[in-house]
Amino acid sequence: MKNKQKRAVQLPPLLAKQSLILLATAQAQQANIFRSSTRVEGLHDYRVALRKLRSLVTQMKKLFPDDCAQRLNQQLGLMARKTNTLRDMDVYQQQWQHYQKNLTRKQRQLLAKLTLKEKQHQQRERARVIAWLSSKNYQRSFASIQHWFALAEQEAIAEVAPSPSLISWLQKQMNKRYQVIRAAAQALHEPVADEQLHALRIQGKKLRYLVELFPQASEKTDWELLHKPLKKLQSHLGNVNDCAVQLQGIRRKQARLMQQQYPHQAATLNALLEVKKQIKQQARTEKAAALKLLAALQHLPPSIHA
Repeated sequence: MKNKQKRAVQLPPLLAKQSLILLATAQAQQANIFRSSTRVEGLHDYRVALRKLRSLVTQMKKLFPDDCAQRLNQQLGLMARKTNTLRDMDVYQQQWQHYQKNLTRKQRQLLAKLTLKEKQHQQRERARVIAWLSSKNYQRSFASIQHWFALAEQEAIAEVAPSPSLISWLQKQMNKRYQVIRAAAQALHEPVADEQLHALRIQGKKLRYLVELFPQASEKTDWELLHKPLKKLQSHLGNVNDCAVQLQGIRRKQARLMQQQYPHQAATLNALLEVKKQIKQQARTEKAAALKLLAALQHLPPSIHA
């Protein structure tokens, strides 16, 4: 973030403070990404921190001066996209191991070579992400965003409590998001498209982040009753999305096998198809649970959507 520093720091202090906390969390998780090639929590938590910050910038863009929100959103979006492929691979490897446990020994042996290739690909992608996080371009960009929010916090340091106007604004935003989710849930009809659930997942995340990051705006209301089912909904819909990633990976494997004339091609494809069946079944289970929760969201206390 460069230029226009005088206007760039005119932010509500609570927003500046929460943004710096999220940036500090992301920075701390970078060390975990560097430290371990097997534990994937570091990358996940890094991405969640950036996602929460980007969600705040997007939802609260009217509180940012000039075009700062747009520029911040672009920078944070680039940081997230650079890790998308590795995150998909991490999820794939985690779930792949789970599904293979349900295969026969012979089926696992047939898939061993494919599993090894995937792990090697994952290691190369992790090295690429680490190189990006270590680059001067990334470090400068991250530091400039931190500096920008630090200036905002310094400007507003005298204001101890969040202003009533900000609290009122946050409550209106939460209500708006909730109404979108309720309307979308009521509009669902079987068969429900994955795209519809994905759109609901995004809306649910935006609302949950506001409730989590600004508890002052939800005190003495029924919002806390909404937080738990929203979190469960995100978990189910996230698992549906993970299943979609798994199926895409298997389809790519099958296409490669057909092209390469793998020695045990037929048997290997049969083993892959067995894994695909397991993934589809899990996706159906998670989707059913998500739809049940969405139906429950329509019957929460009226003070939430008053």
